Amino acid sequence: MFDGVGWEVPGLVEQLRQTDDLYFDRAAEVRIDQWSNGRVVLLGDSAFGGSVGMGTSMALVGAYVLAGELSENGYEQAFAQYQCEMRDYVATHRKRPPGGTNGFLPRTRRGIWLRNQFMRLLPHLPGRKRMMGGIEKSANAITLKPYTRSVSPA
Repeated sequence: MFDGVGWEVPGLVEQLRQTDDLYFDRAAEVRIDQWSNGRVVLLGDSAFGGSVGMGTSMALVGAYVLAGELSENGYEQAFAQYQCEMRDYVATHRKRPPGGTNGFLPRTRRGIWLRNQFMRLLPHLPGRKRMMGGIEKSANAITLKPYTRSVSPA
């Protein structure tokens, strides 16, 4: 499947062939009530995974919010405030794109090719905002607090 792809792909495929310890799973959704327990906090897909197409955005925003809250509060309060700040933003991003998981993560070579062609054309199509399912609106569905306290280097 990856013949002729180039870049780092041949080396990665070779490493996959040589490993005894590989876990591979389908796209799945994570839903948990609490993103922290004691001094451990989850971030990105481990906390609010299941968004197809917005996971990186949520992880970056989450990292910003978590770091900001930690710079201004003890970890218990910071973790609770992080979840409070992110809750609505994450809920907005959990909505599936048009076509659902199969539309964004096709299982066949032909499906991948069709998805890629569609994504290249999308910015030029009439009605693109409707087809994007409000992705721009959801990406801007949070107002980031300007955390002012900086953490001094150790």
